[in-house]
Amino acid sequence: MKHKVATLGPKGSFSHIAARKLVEDAEIVFFDCVEDIVREVREGRGLGVVPIENSLQGSVGEVLDAILSQDVMICGEVVLEIRHHLLSRASKIEEVEVVVSHPQALAQCRSFVMSLTKEYGIKVLNTTSTSNAAELASKNPTYAAIASEEAAREYSLHILKADVQDRKENYTRFVLLSREVGERTGRDKTLLAVYLKKDRPGALYEILGEFAKRGINLTRIESRSKKREMGEYFFFIDLEGHVKDGVVTDALKALREKADEVKVLGSYGW
Repeated sequence: MKHKVATLGPKGSFSHIAARKLVEDAEIVFFDCVEDIVREVREGRGLGVVPIENSLQGSVGEVLDAILSQDVMICGEVVLEIRHHLLSRASKIEEVEVVVSHPQALAQCRSFVMSLTKEYGIKVLNTTSTSNAAELASKNPTYAAIASEEAAREYSLHILKADVQDRKENYTRFVLLSREVGERTGRDKTLLAVYLKKDRPGALYEILGEFAKRGINLTRIESRSKKREMGEYFFFIDLEGHVKDGVVTDALKALREKADEVKVLGSYGW
């Protein structure tokens, strides 16, 4: 039986590519926004694949917020090299009037996009995904999309200029969402969300100390507003280990005695 996997579409998006890598022989269904994908997973209609972090732009805030607020878990991940190209039905850039793409892609190609507006007076519009941009460009010869080579093939577009991202080293981490944590593999990663009240000096130091004393390596930590009052934050912590590992279980027990809220957002092999 094929797994049903929800991801950002239409066909040819980087999320589509990631979904095929994460789940073989999947029935892939496409949505326009992250919230709809997470809802599909939460309501038990299948798995989901969403981008969570880019090497140039950092974390995808709407994805962290959606995972945190819903009862879903990260159960896998894949990292893709992101190569953005300028795609169009037009045969040269001078024929293009509008460039379209997802805001993240536009941000990753900021220098190139600015040069287009300055040198050619080209307008810039946001779309729900890079492949949605390619689909629009396939219907209008005055449009150009910033999207993948796969999108160029999917929508029969010319590559007017290849590799237009600001840096060659451009990678995005995509995660697989389920209602359960992934299986323990011995080479695992866990994502936590930890909430500390603003009136507790030294609390973060104490939290990090629980990992340090147990020799647990932290690979990423960042704060994000709780969206209630100024100064209230969730700390998102990536650590090496699985929630079923004894040392991680012990650390979580200690954390819950010190923090106001601790939520496991995923645990999986990588």
